Amino acid sequence: MKNYSLKKIKSEKGQMAIFVALIFQVLFVFFAMSINVALIVHDKINLQNSVDLAAYYAAQRQAEVLNAIAHQNYQIRQGWKLLTWRSRVLGSQGYEQPELHPTRSGQISEAQIYRGAGLGTSVDAVNQPAVCIGYGPTFTDINQEQSLCKNKEAQRIEKFDVVPVVAPWLPIAVILNQQSILRRQQFDSSCSSQGIWNWWYTHAVMQSFRLDQGNRRKVIDALANNLSGDGNGSFIDLNGQSALEGVTKVINKNLTYSNTATAEPQIEMFNSFAGLSAGQWLKPIFTQPNIRYMDQFSTSSACDSEIKPYQEDPVSPSGSAGDDLDFINNELRLNDIKALATATFPINQVGAEGYYLQMALGLEKNPWYMGYVGVKATTQSRQIFHPFGDPITITAKAFAKPFGGSIGPTFGRVWPNSSEISTGDPIDALVGSRFTGATPSLNDYTRLPNYSKYPGDEVGLASQLAQGALTNGANNSFNSFGGQRRQYFFSYNDYEVNGLNDPLPWDYDANQVSPSREFELAAISPDLFDISYYSIDPDYWVNYGSRIQANKAALNIPADVPVRGDLGSRGSEMRSIRDQFNAGNKYHRPEAFYFVRDMAHLLTSWVQQDSVLEYTAEPTETSFGKCLDAEPYFERAADGSIPPVRGGCVAGGRSGYSVKIVSEDFLRSSELELGGIGQSGAILNQPPAGF
Repeated sequence: MKNYSLKKIKSEKGQMAIFVALIFQVLFVFFAMSINVALIVHDKINLQNSVDLAAYYAAQRQAEVLNAIAHQNYQIRQGWKLLTWRSRVLGSQGYEQPELHPTRSGQISEAQIYRGAGLGTSVDAVNQPAVCIGYGPTFTDINQEQSLCKNKEAQRIEKFDVVPVVAPWLPIAVILNQQSILRRQQFDSSCSSQGIWNWWYTHAVMQSFRLDQGNRRKVIDALANNLSGDGNGSFIDLNGQSALEGVTKVINKNLTYSNTATAEPQIEMFNSFAGLSAGQWLKPIFTQPNIRYMDQFSTSSACDSEIKPYQEDPVSPSGSAGDDLDFINNELRLNDIKALATATFPINQVGAEGYYLQMALGLEKNPWYMGYVGVKATTQSRQIFHPFGDPITITAKAFAKPFGGSIGPTFGRVWPNSSEISTGDPIDALVGSRFTGATPSLNDYTRLPNYSKYPGDEVGLASQLAQGALTNGANNSFNSFGGQRRQYFFSYNDYEVNGLNDPLPWDYDANQVSPSREFELAAISPDLFDISYYSIDPDYWVNYGSRIQANKAALNIPADVPVRGDLGSRGSEMRSIRDQFNAGNKYHRPEAFYFVRDMAHLLTSWVQQDSVLEYTAEPTETSFGKCLDAEPYFERAADGSIPPVRGGCVAGGRSGYSVKIVSEDFLRSSELELGGIGQSGAILNQPPAGF
């Protein structure tokens, strides 16, 4: 009998199955672990991408606020340009000696530049003329038969003698005597009234700038203080919404199911401006300008004149103007604006009403306080092969910052890390000294308003070339300004919610735009200096202003502070930089010097080479300051369903701040050269430890 059992036992078939069964469990564990690791890595990548998007979103909201601040700051610059033009050009057009004013002669040349040697010299009197508006062709509502503004220095016009009554029995002798007396009285009245109107106009344009810059600084400070946040690392964006709420929505919208299945993600946000007041990182560049005016008064033998700083008491000796002085006192608030001319305002009491009445050229941003946001999120990830035990904790964080834009130039060229304001040589050397509270000299001619029209400009509006750069008549002359004093009566009204809030002249008789208004818009349109140092949006109200107005309460803008559009706006009719371009292209003399004629030239902040692929902060020959693709902007839906494009250009040059992701090492570096050449250090608002 055969032993089949022994044969089966000795068989080696099937041994691998046992090993496979044993090894399969190990392989399955490795397989499950690989799947778990891959899923966790996927969740980590997903979480990091979500956090990157959230940081990008929050920084974009921060950038929008900075863009709004930057444009309002540029409007202060435009107000200063307007003050300069009104005082140096419009206020001196009547002069005929030592030569005819360039706006009337039409003759301009680089060689015809006046350089003052010192106050009081004849050369300086030419360089720094005094305001005298008694010139008929410029202001049509004055005596057109005479001009007491013919000389750039103080002048004297002798009176004609009264015709004596030699033969009283002749009626003609008596009539001639009476007529000469009447003419002399009219001469006296005309002489005295010119002085008081010169003084009023000087005060009007100064007060107009004072109130304009004060209103814009109030809005800027409110927006800047809003960026300091609510104590939770967040702030309110221009839509009136919490940035942290938006960050939370972005993260939750983009997270995978496994990142949210176990528990809600824990989200933290760090706002670099948190806890900082506006006064810590935005510093006003205070100024104390002074304008000279031609005070004219009648003596026993002549109509004399004297050049005075506007801050001196104007009532004596020119106060004998009678009805004119009464009208200015009662209807035009002379005493109010006179008090402001000699008042002392605080420059350290941020938020006080007087603080905003102290005139400023704008604000400078401390570069050592960097704008950026940080976002950190933590999730609990549980995978399919890890059903029990504690879930895996995943954390991701990201930092993003606005870049490319500019609040405006600093006053000085360098800003040491330890300094509260910029120092060094001024970037615009023509705006005068920075006011620090000390009482300035009334005879300091450097305080007369002026500004650079391009980087490195050494003359500004003190040249015939700049003063004669606008034309609207034959022979390139500026011979039909068509202005009236009454068009300026409301140029220095207080700004009120729902008011006209318009500092530019207006034809109140016909209730329409006056020619003088368009000339002023042309005079302040963007120049080369502006596009070099400011972020300018050609459609500020559409992109920013309307949203600020709609969300005033949420942005903590005081209820009595109106939110205004660009200069040229009037009441609810909002104008933009585009209108200034149109006026400039209409009146600028092309042979004077280079003007910014194309709105694409505003696009000098950074460059997006393609609407989808890439961007660069480096200027390129083909796209810097050029718009390569503007079609989507002009096709923007009227209802806002297509988002507006800042600066109006999808590809090519861009205006204002954009956003980029940055590393934490960059933010914590102590070798950042932010304050100018040779000024390196660490930012003063680094991310908190442990974030």
